Amino acid sequence: MTTLSNLPSIFVPLVGLVFPAWQ
Repeated sequence: MTTLSNLPSIFVPLVGLVFPAWQ
């Protein structure tokens, strides 16, 4: 269950880096 609660803290910075790269 610890991995599930860590997913948002991993994906939020990841998306923040990937989305500006796609723009």
